[in-house]
Amino acid sequence: MSLHRSRPLRMRPLPGSTMPRQPSAAGRPALAPFGRFRRDRKGVAAVEFAILAIPFFVTVFAIVETSLVFLAELTLDQSVDRVARKVRTGELERKGADEA
Repeated sequence: MSLHRSRPLRMRPLPGSTMPRQPSAAGRPALAPFGRFRRDRKGVAAVEFAILAIPFFVTVFAIVETSLVFLAELTLDQSVDRVARKVRTGELERKGADEA
């Protein structure tokens, strides 16, 4: 079964709707000039990508930035722990602070 429709989709009023569609002055529905754009499906993927690309990339970059912040925090925490251990054990004073 093909997903491409050979006929344009017709808009039907919702059940219980009291407002009929207003035809234009030529007797056609008001959205008739845009019928060709509604039928043509060639750029659907590009439009969907354009709509979803910004939130997707924002989410990806937020995840990457958060992971870099955690990496920097852990690196700083471990290096402070190492230096504090060397100071407490006296190893830093024996070697000299310049050589460590």
